[in-house]
Amino acid sequence: VRTDEGHDQRLHIGNRTRVVFQSSADAAAFPNANADVLASGMRVRVNPGAMAGAVLDRVHVLSVPPGARPPLTASVPLSGGTPGSVIKARLQNVDTRHGMVKADVAGRSQTYRVRAAYGLGSFRTGDLVLLTFDRDGNVSDIRAATQLGRITRIAGSLVTLQVDGREETYVLGNKVGRGLRVGDTVRFEYEDRPGGQKVITDVR
Repeated sequence: VRTDEGHDQRLHIGNRTRVVFQSSADAAAFPNANADVLASGMRVRVNPGAMAGAVLDRVHVLSVPPGARPPLTASVPLSGGTPGSVIKARLQNVDTRHGMVKADVAGRSQTYRVRAAYGLGSFRTGDLVLLTFDRDGNVSDIRAATQLGRITRIAGSLVTLQVDGREETYVLGNKVGRGLRVGDTVRFEYEDRPGGQKVITDVR
């Protein structure tokens, strides 16, 4: 990356790096975008201190140079969800103008059409949500995937909460949940990780 001051800066990107386009037109031109779509000439904004392991967590693409967008015939089609299913996903891009969302679903970027875009503007990139699909595979409902629970036990990075009358044990993510105490009632988000782990990524 070349900074506005003309200095070159080397940054590591990979499969875990999220690519977010500021322009809805650019986002539509690069559905299911990942680090592979980044090209010379793109103007980007990054936070070198925000990492996902050994790579950058996110790259915001502010502008795309002429000729860098793929032709319309080569664009990736929209994904379709299983009719009637509900999935948990982390939003990567919210396109209120075209009524579409791009989301990380179990480690894969998918782009879905939202049947009714009303209320879509209340969601932001990075939100963990539940997506419900209609019979056509479009998103018929989107809502925050937050849980409410009372802490009953803390053991290192493991925390047990009583949620909806039953106890569940979770792993606290890095720098998450500092200062929590037994008896606290919290709202939290978690992700399902390989090996059956439920990792809390945010506590409010």
